Amino acid sequence: MTDTIHVADIFDINDLQHLQDLFADATGVASIITHPDGTPITRPSNFCKLCRDIIRTTPKGLANCMRSDSIMGSTGSQGPVVHQCLSGGLWDAGNSITVGGKHIANWLIGQVRAPGEDDERLLKYAEEIGADRTEFMKALAEVPVMSPAQFGKVAEMLHAFAGELSSKAYHNNLLEKKIIALKQAEEHISMLALALKSISECVCISDMNDNIVFVNESFIRTYGYSSDELMGNQVGMVRSEHNDPEKISGIFPQTLMGGWKGEMVNKRKDGSEFTVFVSTSVIHDQHGEPVALIGIANDITENKLVEAALRESEAKFKTLFDSASDAIFIMDHHGFLDCNPSTGTIFGVTSEQIIRRSPADFSPAFQPDGQLSSVKAKIYIDAALDGEPQIFDWVHVRLDGTPFHAEVSLNRIMLKGNWFLQTIVRDMTKRKQAEDALQEKANELERFNRLMVGREIKMIDLKKEINELLVNAGKPKKYTSLNENPAK
Repeated sequence: MTDTIHVADIFDINDLQHLQDLFADATGVASIITHPDGTPITRPSNFCKLCRDIIRTTPKGLANCMRSDSIMGSTGSQGPVVHQCLSGGLWDAGNSITVGGKHIANWLIGQVRAPGEDDERLLKYAEEIGADRTEFMKALAEVPVMSPAQFGKVAEMLHAFAGELSSKAYHNNLLEKKIIALKQAEEHISMLALALKSISECVCISDMNDNIVFVNESFIRTYGYSSDELMGNQVGMVRSEHNDPEKISGIFPQTLMGGWKGEMVNKRKDGSEFTVFVSTSVIHDQHGEPVALIGIANDITENKLVEAALRESEAKFKTLFDSASDAIFIMDHHGFLDCNPSTGTIFGVTSEQIIRRSPADFSPAFQPDGQLSSVKAKIYIDAALDGEPQIFDWVHVRLDGTPFHAEVSLNRIMLKGNWFLQTIVRDMTKRKQAEDALQEKANELERFNRLMVGREIKMIDLKKEINELLVNAGKPKKYTSLNENPAK
């Protein structure tokens, strides 16, 4: 049952009004159906002028009437509540209408006088609520007179009617809930059926003898059979003969024990075979009894090709990684995570001695340009992790402290969803030695050239002096300058 039940949720108010009007006309009493607090649900039937036009038109009279109505309709299964009205003093009766033990309404009747009632007491009530005495007495004279015995029979009839309404309301409420639950179940089943029909996976439902009773559209498209060709046949009709017989024989018992998952080879109507990943389970009824089996299959042919290509690519990368003559690292912000065999040769270490260490641990405190190695290395690493490849010269030190010149390249790579750096260190010692040797040779040639040029200048000056001495002695010049014409 719900926490809150309203009369309008169970009954048609017009039907209640019609039933109330018939009851009032047949018995000669006034009648109304209210909420438990006395608030009216239906229109008054057969109300007398005294209650309708005089007492209920005064604020105090109306409040007393509603309070009396709520008391008259209080829950009681032994019989109706019969009592003088707390407002006008007329005789009233009431019965509650309940649904599953919940009080949802009051059915009230009355507004009758017993023979020999004390009119003076009623007139005092008129003064109490501020009603006109004369109009009050006129209206009081029109109130129906009914013996207590007769009114008691009418009240018992009300109790029977209210009981029938309560029973009807209860069953209506149960029926409504069943209808709602059925509708929800139908919507749920419809949604599940639509989901099974629409999903890309192949779905097959079979009975407990493994005969096909349902396949979705994806199954039909994948295997190439029509639905009629599949229904009633064994699921094994789509399995390849190339499967391991022991594996196939174990699927059914393992499914009954809780489910089976694994790869197998299936075949289409045209005989072509493909690899699938299958998950099976048991469908149980509301009592927990197994009634059917369900299998969901995914065509993983493409995945298998991708996996094979990936393994081949990884093997090639591993070969290149291991056979490279340069030192190759995989690293993150904190240090080296992996290295190839050449790393040990270049740095003079084992892999255990360099993994989890930082580049600064294998660098001098300062680089040749005077910058701190730790600071300069971080700049290069941050830039590379931001997606800017880096190539630069670097001075490293081996484990024994021997420095060597290297060319370093940093490139960002994605591994398992995270960014890392691929670091390649090329030992440039021999090239540096060759460069230094060439530079020394160039310096030596420069010094020799300067020496030869100096000697040539001295010889020219000496020849000039000899020519001047000969000219002064009245003799011809012995040496001719390249700039002089010998004919002169």
